[in-house]
Parts: sequence; structure tokens; C-alpha cells
Amino acid sequence: MEKYLREPVNSLTHLIGAILSLFALIAMLVKGVVNDVSSVSIVSVVIFGISLILLYSISATYHGVITSDKIINRLRKLDHSMIFILIAGSYAPFCLIALGGSKGTIFFATIASIA
Repeated sequence: MEKYLREPVNSLTHLIGAILSLFALIAMLVKGVVNDVSSVSIVSVVIFGISLILLYSISATYHGVITSDKIINRLRKLDHSMIFILIAGSYAPFCLIALGGSKGTIFFATIASIA
């Protein structure tokens, strides 16, 4: 029996996470535009949403593809490094909206540069 995905359950659940994250990002953007929120709020939501989509998409790819060990190792490193991107993306709304101003921007830029 031919295997199409290396780790089918992990790959499919992460793919579902990526799709749901995309829908959530679209919903948050629509709500933001309808409610006329600030551009800073929109940008912070986009940063967070993209970081979620990237994390789940790369993880789905890593768990799904059947390829050489060399490529699997590279994908594993990329998959593991995406958690830092998500952490930085998660700070965006907190720093840019809740803290706000130059203090929030500097704090977010510092977190993002560390990631």
C-alpha cells in the first residue's frame, strides 16, 4: 500500500489549523474594517494571523511530505523555528494595541528581532 503522507494525522490536523487560521484572519479583518478600527490594530491582527498561518502551514508540510532525510531535517528545523515567529506574532496585538505608542512599537520591534 502506497503511503501519501508521512504522518497523516499530524499533517491533516495542522492543515486544518492553517485553514481555520486563514478564515479567522479574514473574519478579524472584516470585523476591523466594518468597525472602523485603527490601522495599527489592523496591522497587528495581520501580523498575528500570518504568523499562525505560517506555523500551521509549515508544520503540515513537514509532517506530510515524503522526501529525503536531508529535506526532512531542514523542514524540521524550519517547523521548530516557526514557534518563535508565532511568539513574536502573538506579541503584536499586545504591544501595538494595548501598550501603544512608541513604547509598544519599540517593545514589539525588540521581540520580533529576537525571533
